[in-house]
Amino acid sequence: RVKPPVFIIVHARRGTTLALRLMDADERFSTFKYYELLLPSLLQKKLVRLAAWIDAHLLGRALERRLQAWEKRKFGPMQHIHKMGLTIPEEDDLLYFNSCASGFWLTKLPYMSELDFFHIDQRPAASRRRMMKFYKECVRRQLYLNGSDRIHLSKNPTYCGRVESLIEAFPDARFVILYRNPHETIPSLLKLLNVGWKLQGNLSEDRIRESNQVMTGLSYESYLHPLTVLERHP
Repeated sequence: RVKPPVFIIVHARRGTTLALRLMDADERFSTFKYYELLLPSLLQKKLVRLAAWIDAHLLGRALERRLQAWEKRKFGPMQHIHKMGLTIPEEDDLLYFNSCASGFWLTKLPYMSELDFFHIDQRPAASRRRMMKFYKECVRRQLYLNGSDRIHLSKNPTYCGRVESLIEAFPDARFVILYRNPHETIPSLLKLLNVGWKLQGNLSEDRIRESNQVMTGLSYESYLHPLTVLERHP
């Protein structure tokens, strides 16, 4: 049985990453680390943990140092905006990355007029149930790994558009909403996206401009939609 999970559901750039990592320091909570989102199998995760133990106790952390150097090369250009690392808790929307259903693709492809990772609550019921069933099973496996007595903790700005779907999957879920002036958060998010797009190489300026306009509209929905849904589920 999954204990009532806690979802931090807010517009990006509101201090959600800090909130997630502070709360994760409390051993009552369970989160996904970045590498765990890329390795769905419990066996894979256990093998990684075994390798980390061997590295720490027998190899003088040689593997850890090499991975840290790789992280610096991989994530360096974005670290001043959003700190990332293989062993740092991250947005579990990445579980959908390999199926091209993750909002993280927005940082790779400025096709926001064609690709909609936000309006999950407006999808057909069968599609919503399929997505949430997959997500719930991933959460269940992670709790098996971290401890079934723990509480799943998640923060995902893209989940602002799927609050109703989350409630359908987790009727007893609890939601945390952080507030910050949209005059600060929206420009900060657009900067993050544009940095990511520019790192991809020669992309159409018109497409980037159009995607910025779409993202601005979604930002307003990110502020309003969660409140509208939660008012229906007091």
